[in-house]
Amino acid sequence: MLLALPLLSSCFDSLKQSPKKEEKTATLEIPSAPLVSHGLSHQSFAPVKPDFIDDKKHGFSEVLGNADFDQKFDSGKEEEVDDYLWSYIIASSSLEIPEKKAITKAYKRFDRHPKLFLNVLHRAEPFLHLIVSELESADLPVDFALLPVVESAYQTHAFSHEGAVGLWQFVGATGRIYGLKQNWWYDGRQDVMASTRAAARYLKKLSQEFDGDWMLALAAYNAGPGTVRKAIAKNEKRGKDTSFWSLQLPRETRHYIPRFLAAIKWLKDVEARGFDLPPVKNSPYLQQVSVGSQIALERVALLANIPLSDVQALNPGMKRWASDPEGPHTFLLPIEKVSVFQENLSQLPKEERVVWVRHIIQEGETLSHIGLMYDVPVALIKKVNKITGYRIRAGKHVFVPKSSANAVANAGQEKVKIVHLVKEGETLSEIALSYDVGIKDIQRWNKISHPERVRMGQQLIVWKKTDKYTLPQLASNSHHDVQTIGYRVQSGDSLSKIAAKFNLKISDLRRWNKVLKNQKYLQPGQILQVPALAGTG
Repeated sequence: MLLALPLLSSCFDSLKQSPKKEEKTATLEIPSAPLVSHGLSHQSFAPVKPDFIDDKKHGFSEVLGNADFDQKFDSGKEEEVDDYLWSYIIASSSLEIPEKKAITKAYKRFDRHPKLFLNVLHRAEPFLHLIVSELESADLPVDFALLPVVESAYQTHAFSHEGAVGLWQFVGATGRIYGLKQNWWYDGRQDVMASTRAAARYLKKLSQEFDGDWMLALAAYNAGPGTVRKAIAKNEKRGKDTSFWSLQLPRETRHYIPRFLAAIKWLKDVEARGFDLPPVKNSPYLQQVSVGSQIALERVALLANIPLSDVQALNPGMKRWASDPEGPHTFLLPIEKVSVFQENLSQLPKEERVVWVRHIIQEGETLSHIGLMYDVPVALIKKVNKITGYRIRAGKHVFVPKSSANAVANAGQEKVKIVHLVKEGETLSEIALSYDVGIKDIQRWNKISHPERVRMGQQLIVWKKTDKYTLPQLASNSHHDVQTIGYRVQSGDSLSKIAAKFNLKISDLRRWNKVLKNQKYLQPGQILQVPALAGTG
């Protein structure tokens, strides 16, 4: 039987993802003096379209790595079936698999790509105990732990061209119906705990609606209950059979269930095929911890003594550098790190959970400029600084939350955020080539499911490594539209001081401001252009 799960999630010695439901709301607190960021790296995750057959090692496979499944796993001792989760799932499987050509065809497809199938099982490891526990708590077949194999290839940032997101592929509207919050800060569809519970509730409801017929319930999960009801009514009117295999359903749905059933069958046949299953222990690996108020992800990493990338991987519902000010404020952490995390958290003053900087407003700056520089919404800047309109004055200051996740180009930062304006006739491949990045990277950063779907005037986010190019060098290319802000030269300023202030090189500053080519001295009050994405420390 499955071992008990505390407040927790999943298994094995790898990482990836998710917070839970909303708990307490929290108000942002501003410290009396700026605090120092710790220089950990972070970028918000953008969705990645799943491709089971052509696995490009994004999502989980980047975090977990891909095991060499030609190698046999050998524990060195005899183990009980219940000791390993995949074996437990096989032993507990309850869905019947009929002899159908569509299932055989899907099975052969898995058979042609055994390593890819096993890589997906490996990717599931951190969350498998959580998922099986939630399925059993809802009295659902444990076979449904294989649904994310065909839904998302167990990639938490997977998305479809219809807008479905996450392991369980919820579209926005259905996600909201089942309590999955979605906003600038957080997407519950990518939260493994929250989305798994929502999927379990949805599947349970569909089972009841279709009188316990799991094939019809699964068809409704894929195509929508209305579509399935119409197909049933059509067959009833014609005196035909109303089982799933006789219904006229969308092509995707007709393939969806055979793929799912073929995945179950292939899982059962893995050892007969000469492979061993990933040895996922039947014991919790993660624990869900509530912190009660907004906290920066880099703080969570420091307090738990784990890499920031692990916090992000385990909690992909957190889209930004901190939790949503209004919640949820729950994190999944490795069980062995929970005690030290809670002890460290208890010693951290609440006002230091988010790091703030005092930003001096420069001539020509707007709230939009500042928001872009620090990757925070204008509404947040207005709220914490009690600004009612949009007018700000040069020389005054505003408090802005700062994290290594921000787009500000701090000293030593490896990447900067470029805002690219698509030109007429420009393609995604041309844009990727001009920035020396991958097409799939631009798709992931901008949630583009098809590379041909870019239009003139569209703004695209591009993350560019600064060790290859500086912002002014990028902007010198006519294809790049980097936003700039004006800096008013102060008394005592020099090019070296200004360059240092904005983390630029003097040569870049000269390239950015052609007027400096024939100018020997700076004049107080003179306006120089600097990238809006360059930042003061």
